[in-house]
Amino acid sequence: MTSMPKVSLRDCITVGESRGVRAVVSHIYDAVSVHGGNIQVVYCQDQPIDRDVRWNGTHWEFVEDLGGHANGLQKYIKVLQSCSSKGGKGNRTNRKAPQGKKKRVMILHRKTRR
Repeated sequence: MTSMPKVSLRDCITVGESRGVRAVVSHIYDAVSVHGGNIQVVYCQDQPIDRDVRWNGTHWEFVEDLGGHANGLQKYIKVLQSCSSKGGKGNRTNRKAPQGKKKRVMILHRKTRR
C-alpha cells in the first residue's frame, strides 16, 4: 500500500484499476467525506457526474455514494473534455498500479458426434 498521491483541483486522474475511468478533481476534502471519500471528481463527458472517490492504497476507487449531476462545475467539465480527448496531461496519479501476471484463459471446443 502506498500513501495517497498529492492531487490538486483540475488534475486528471484515473479512477479504478487498469484502464479505469478518466476524471477531474473538483474538490479536495480536509477530512474524509460523509461517504468515505478523500476527493470529489467529475467524470462522464456526455452527462457529467460528480462523485466521491478514495485512495485504497493502490488506486483511486469510487465510494458508495450515488453521485449527482455536475451542475455548476462547468470549469471542471471543460478540463475533463480536454483530458479525455487527448489522453490527458494528467499527473503522477495516472500511473497504473502494478498488475500481477495476466491469466490466460483457454477455451476448448469439443466436437460433437452426430
